[in-house]
Amino acid sequence: MAAYQFDAGNGAWTDITDDAVVEQLRLGFMHKKSVKYSLGQWTYECTYDAALGQMRQKNLSAEYPTTRMIRTTLPTSSSAQSSTKAQPTADLSQCFELLCGRTFWELPKLTITHLMKNHAFHCQGIRSVASPELAALAELFSSLGGCNYKYCPRRSALFCKPAALQLWLAILHAGTRRVRIGVHGSSSKAYKAIEKDPLGFSLKFAGTNAEVYGRGHYFGFTDEITTKYNQAPGKGTCIIALLIFDEQPSKAKNGNYTTFKLYPHSSNHSVVNGASFHDPQHVLPLGLAVSTDA
Repeated sequence: MAAYQFDAGNGAWTDITDDAVVEQLRLGFMHKKSVKYSLGQWTYECTYDAALGQMRQKNLSAEYPTTRMIRTTLPTSSSAQSSTKAQPTADLSQCFELLCGRTFWELPKLTITHLMKNHAFHCQGIRSVASPELAALAELFSSLGGCNYKYCPRRSALFCKPAALQLWLAILHAGTRRVRIGVHGSSSKAYKAIEKDPLGFSLKFAGTNAEVYGRGHYFGFTDEITTKYNQAPGKGTCIIALLIFDEQPSKAKNGNYTTFKLYPHSSNHSVVNGASFHDPQHVLPLGLAVSTDA
């Protein structure tokens, strides 16, 4: 599923895949402002509709002055917070397919290039800031996995690591752009080390809890794995990270990671739900989500 879709009529939504258009829509949704772009021979203007939370696209051609709605499939901070208050409506098998199946987020190359050219990586140091948005993301992620943990907005922290972001973007720019969310459970000492390290994850800390699938850092695509390895206060406390994948997940070895199936609590053994990353540069830690569940 693409990040943005237009209303094709009769209840059908069609993916938008053009990188230039996707970048403009990203800016429009982020800043809730009007944007313009061209596609083929047509020029369009999109205006943000606050009531619907969608963009209204208008063809500026006098010949075909059509109007379509455009929606985003990405959760906003407000929608994520409201979504976590209720139980997921889909059954657990659908949720596992969403988290563990062929549901990569593919970043537009234009967005990656823009970030690499315009971000002053060398002018910023490492820091952490309280992040209600990260807590909301963690709750949404946990609800889909069935654990339904709650997270503290004031104690959950977003990690700002310019060097890690620069290396991570360079890998995306050079090859695959497939990304998915993963969570990592460990001790309070390890969480603090990840927070202070310029790149976040370092192989010198790898293998603390397990090396069954090789020396590396282990991530779950659901938080039921994280619960088993987290040793810090709060059952669902974890590091949330963005993981780069070269191909569709399968039970196979790759130079950068090894995927596996590990279901300590549920009986669903049908899909791959974790990976050991042997190359830390393929992992971008977003921050520490602190659970309020004892």
